[in-house]
Amino acid sequence: MYSTRDRNFFRFVLCTTFCGVVSLASTAARKADAATVTVSSTCTVANAVATINARADQSPCSHSGPFGSNDTVEVPEGNFDVTPALDINRSLTIHGAGKWSTFLQFPSSSATYAIKVNNPSIVVKIDDLFIGGPSDFPTSAMTGIVVNGANDSNLFDNNLELSYVVVSGFTGPGIVNLGGRVLVSNTLIYLNYTGAWGPVFIAVSI
Repeated sequence: MYSTRDRNFFRFVLCTTFCGVVSLASTAARKADAATVTVSSTCTVANAVATINARADQSPCSHSGPFGSNDTVEVPEGNFDVTPALDINRSLTIHGAGKWSTFLQFPSSSATYAIKVNNPSIVVKIDDLFIGGPSDFPTSAMTGIVVNGANDSNLFDNNLELSYVVVSGFTGPGIVNLGGRVLVSNTLIYLNYTGAWGPVFIAVSI
């Protein structure tokens, strides 16, 4: 007969094995529920973001994996001119190869911002890249990132998350946060013109 100690040990082994399988299956399911669009010499950053917004390839970009809530735009090492401005309408991650290795240059244009989180119900994550203002700084008036977080019914997530990002060289503030929640980690927001290099403007919706 097995002792109580032996039975408890067998339960532990069985639970550990079973729970591990369930955990791996759950992780695989989460990873599968996501599309990836990789920026290249032909697939621009703007078209990659537009592909996720539309959940359909914007030529010449193509995606891998099914579109879901964890879609990613992969931006490799290098300098990339980005035009037009990025209007983001769905949750996504823009992932670079390093904040000193992947450089997004927003040239002068009629746009008043470089990136806009356009939907208060989404979560946009940006990491490991440099977001640079117009080359004719300070002639062109442009804000780095605008967050439209007003009237967001879900107060338990962030509208924008920045990790290992540089936001620099904009005539306006680096970030304009309109009633949203912005999480900033290991990020530099500096040398933006408004308010004696004032990096961030926050508007609280009541």
